[in-house]
Amino acid sequence: MKGIDFCSCPQCGQDLSQRAKTESTCSLCTQPINESTDTEELELLKADLKVRQSELKDSIQRLERQLNAVEKERALLIQNKVDLDSRITELDQEYDSSFLAKAREIERQIGEYEGRRKELLNLLPLPNRVEEVYLEVAKLAKEEEKLKNELTNARRHAEMDASNLKELKTFFIENLSIVGFPGIESNDYIEINTSDFIPRITRFGEGELFTTEFANLGSGGKKTIFKCCYVLAIHRLAAKKKIQLPSFLMIDTPMKNISERENRDIFEGFYKLIYQLYSDELSNKQLIIVDKEFFSPADTEYEDFYDDVNNIFVKHMTPDDPENPPLIQYYRGH
Repeated sequence: MKGIDFCSCPQCGQDLSQRAKTESTCSLCTQPINESTDTEELELLKADLKVRQSELKDSIQRLERQLNAVEKERALLIQNKVDLDSRITELDQEYDSSFLAKAREIERQIGEYEGRRKELLNLLPLPNRVEEVYLEVAKLAKEEEKLKNELTNARRHAEMDASNLKELKTFFIENLSIVGFPGIESNDYIEINTSDFIPRITRFGEGELFTTEFANLGSGGKKTIFKCCYVLAIHRLAAKKKIQLPSFLMIDTPMKNISERENRDIFEGFYKLIYQLYSDELSNKQLIIVDKEFFSPADTEYEDFYDDVNNIFVKHMTPDDPENPPLIQYYRGH
């Protein structure tokens, strides 16, 4: 307690500031101060302070070592925290990616199931529709059986009545005769089988039997003329019997492989047959011919047929000719 300057007495509490004091006396008890005692006490105090200072230095060193250890541990913990934060971020991203992928997969499955649900809803009326179709099929089967019986009866009656077939043969041979088809005479025998209706012309000459039909007509031109005469015979018969057929006939290049100069008689005979039929028997029908040459009715006895512009129309079509463009504008061929 030495060295403390009291302001009031620690025993009675009276103020000590008004008391007179000297340098060599105690401010509290006013007794003289022993300087030798102060020196010893001072030395003891210094020794005690050195010990205390040494203890404090040692304590500070221990605290510094502990602080360094704590700092190292703190740095290690901070690094571990950074690593853990980075790993957490990666895991969050992976989780988000996985979650989004799973969500998309679920959405895709939902869309697929919705589509299948709609398909199944659309298929719900199918059993009823199938039942209706079965009923319709049964009804149509009865109708088909009825039509087959009627067709069989009609075919039987048609085969028994060969008048139409006879007239078809007559028209066919007349057409060939008017055209002047080579090797065909008006008294040749014509056979038309009702199973295929293919005409076959048979004649006997030079001790042999010859048959002319589509299969053995080698020339493309002759075969075309032969077919044209036959189809014109069919149209003549249909017009006479008032049988329903298309109102127009289209013929493609009847003069194929037949020169209008070398075979002038066949060329003129075919067009004379055309003008004869379409000015009389087939006057209410339309004919379209695609050919390489044009034989005018003005050169025949059917000149009046040519005068009516509503009866005949001629169009010349030539590639690379703007005045006479081809039927297909962009086509360039042979």
